[in-house]
Amino acid sequence: MSTDAIGSKYDTTMDRDSAEEVLKAKADEAAAAASSAKAQSDAEKAVAEKARQDAIVAKEQARAAAAQAKLEAQAKREADREAARQAREAAKPTMTDKIIQSATRAAASSVGRQIGNKILRGILGGLMRGGR
Repeated sequence: MSTDAIGSKYDTTMDRDSAEEVLKAKADEAAAAASSAKAQSDAEKAVAEKARQDAIVAKEQARAAAAQAKLEAQAKREADREAARQAREAAKPTMTDKIIQSATRAAASSVGRQIGNKILRGILGGLMRGGR
């Protein structure tokens, strides 16, 4: 999954605003706007305007928090990707390791063939001598 081009896109959970939150924010703004329009005295208008401004500020803070969480999740994904890449690089055998492994395989196969040939000659030689 770490090498999949779009796999990381679907691994991240996003805390999007739900429809209820969006509708509530719109309703709060509409109610604040309506109460502002209905307000007859300056004090009532000031309170209604403050409520509307508070609703806007709360909405912006929620957006900023969601954006910050998204940035943190993206940074974590990038760090995880980099750690995985470094682990893959560290796991690769060096040229010396490859040479040693190749030499060991060659020696083992040569010794194995020699032993196999001796055993086969011993068995067939015994059969041939015994048949005379």
